[in-house]
Amino acid sequence: MALTFPNSKKVFQMKNKKKTSIFALLLCVLLLSGCANTVMPTAEQDESKSGQQKIDELVENLPENVEYVGRTLTVLTSDKTKFLYDETAAGTVKNAVRARGEALKLAYDMELTAVSCKEEGAIAALQEAEKAGVPVADVLCFSAETSVALQLQGLLADLNTLPNFNPALSETAAAGAKELSCGKSLYLLPETCALPYDEVYALFYNRDLVRAAGLALPESEVKAGNWTFTKCKTYIETVASGVMSKSSYDYASDLFGLGCTDNKGLLPDLLRQSAGLRMFTAESGILKFATDYGTLNEVAATPKALYASPAHYPIDGNDPREAFESGRLGFYIEKLPYLYTLSDGCSFEYGIVPLPKLNAASSEIEGSNVYYTPISQKASLFSVPKLQNDAGLSGLALTAFCTTGGDAFSESEITTLITLCARDNDQSCMIETIVNGLAFDFGTVYGAQITQVKSLSSGMFTEVFANGAAFRNEINEKIAAFEKFVDQNFS
Repeated sequence: MALTFPNSKKVFQMKNKKKTSIFALLLCVLLLSGCANTVMPTAEQDESKSGQQKIDELVENLPENVEYVGRTLTVLTSDKTKFLYDETAAGTVKNAVRARGEALKLAYDMELTAVSCKEEGAIAALQEAEKAGVPVADVLCFSAETSVALQLQGLLADLNTLPNFNPALSETAAAGAKELSCGKSLYLLPETCALPYDEVYALFYNRDLVRAAGLALPESEVKAGNWTFTKCKTYIETVASGVMSKSSYDYASDLFGLGCTDNKGLLPDLLRQSAGLRMFTAESGILKFATDYGTLNEVAATPKALYASPAHYPIDGNDPREAFESGRLGFYIEKLPYLYTLSDGCSFEYGIVPLPKLNAASSEIEGSNVYYTPISQKASLFSVPKLQNDAGLSGLALTAFCTTGGDAFSESEITTLITLCARDNDQSCMIETIVNGLAFDFGTVYGAQITQVKSLSSGMFTEVFANGAAFRNEINEKIAAFEKFVDQNFS
């Protein structure tokens, strides 16, 4: 069984604040110097490259193609700012967006345009286009949830059939393609320049409570490779020692260790993702369930113990976010943009770390030194409509997006987050770890719309962690329906 997913980098775009690029660069270098396993360019090295030189480097990475010179490339998306330069946006991500557009213009004399479409209107838009026989776009960029719904309606093209499509030119695209493969077919492609970072999860914590409990700040454990489920459990139970032996709670005064906005439906899946537990694999072109109940019992024991800890904020409790902001919750799982809320004003000193991993750095298990950043089903990715102007143009567009994405977008996002939010070197290091740790997961993406997938991924972990079921029973009860669905839809 594979215990890790491919490592992939993603980006989140910020608005409503402005900083100069020079200040962003200097602060980034200052804060990141000294981060474990972090190598940052010096200011002198970065300044030696002009904006045009960086664009020229992107052009060099693009595959040669004369067939589509002078064409217009249209993306249908719920957020046009992911493709069109917005001078009012803060941070450096907007510059990566602009550089990509200029690289396409230089390489292919290609104009990149974006058409806005709400998530809830995507199915109708593509159905109307097919009915009229008029393509609506060359590429689509919507949430995973919406994209799977489009696939189930038969509105998406198999990316593997597109001429000029080559995800192997991008490390992150290749990893995403492998993870979301439906056997021999591929319909969804995650990549950094789809900008999914508003939908990733991190672990925020109260530094004052951790210090009061006599613990070292957990950033030190993260950088040492030791931030595991077992270590995290020790932290939350030490911080919330007062409730460990209680049978009833006072939500107005008790101090708890770990909270999440959805204890049953969301938290078990976040723990599964951060543990690197992939439930599905495409072997010999066939989508299969990847493991067995014996392996799951063994591997899931430590995340299950963290979930079941008495220090965990009660399932029937009030909003744990209120408890965290009131200083009565040690650790709180929330999406990454919550960092901006805290940086705008907080009554205590806060920190941010990735969710824990399965094993310490000294473990011999593959990928044990990697921290995985979970995603929500609303994270953005790419797809292509079944009705296109030209399949070769759509394939070239996806390849071009991937080869001009990668590090350029993730590094821009890291710089933006550090410049606008990081209070110290530790927070800078953790932001980089979180941004660089994201990997899309088949069970989470397809479980958003397909019951047979959900029942063997997030749904199964809800049943086992929250409702006391056994992996053996869940697998035996659900595997036949999953295999039937795969045979009928993903063969």
